[in-house]
Amino acid sequence: MFYQQFKEYPKNSQREKTQQERKTIKSMDWNCNGSYLATSSDSTIKIWSFDGNNIKRSTDLKQGSEQLEKLLFHPTQPDIIASITKEYVKIWDIRTKQSVRQEKKEQMGIACWSPNGNELAVGTKQNKETQIMFLDMQGGERQIMYQPKDKDKNFELKNIMYDKDVFVAVGQQNGVGMIQFMDVNNPQLPPLHQMEAHRAGITQCKFSKDGQHMYTGAQDSLIILWQLPDFVVCRIIDDSGIRDQVDVCF
Repeated sequence: MFYQQFKEYPKNSQREKTQQERKTIKSMDWNCNGSYLATSSDSTIKIWSFDGNNIKRSTDLKQGSEQLEKLLFHPTQPDIIASITKEYVKIWDIRTKQSVRQEKKEQMGIACWSPNGNELAVGTKQNKETQIMFLDMQGGERQIMYQPKDKDKNFELKNIMYDKDVFVAVGQQNGVGMIQFMDVNNPQLPPLHQMEAHRAGITQCKFSKDGQHMYTGAQDSLIILWQLPDFVVCRIIDDSGIRDQVDVCF
């Protein structure tokens, strides 16, 4: 039902569909209480609100000229959202439409919040080396060099996730979709183990808000829903009919 109303917008609001409205959604995310959905297609963040079965466009956040790569609502604060571009990471308060923090780094377009929301982890490049930058909500930051499970440089990092027990990196190694696990309780994030999960590189991943499931999406046109903590496959969705798998959210 929400999909149909979202598809019909702005026709339901008696406006013509413009080229802006028809652009492909690049990223999307629900806030922690399900009252807002954020989407991005270019340099603008659109915030949608829900009232029963009705959907309406609540507000827009203007990023600037940079193409948005990722949107992430704060896990516990429903009005705080992070936006990631290739150059900037910004943290917004949608009530004031203002950026409350901004950092300029060479981004990889990947990021995730810690479960308690105290830190935002962002993938960066420095001297051609992959690093994970952790921004805390009090204004500090720390950098950690990303370490694959083995020294095989063929592993290509595509996305990251943060759980209370492990830090998860996904990507591809020699053309195979891999999930790598690191010790989140160690400040240096040492690698623990890895597993093959897809026949092609993994590009998308996310934990469910209750921590009971996670999904991975890959270039083999499959979305896999995993039951945690045993990583049992509970559902496989074939999205080969979709032109480009861009983002999925719980």
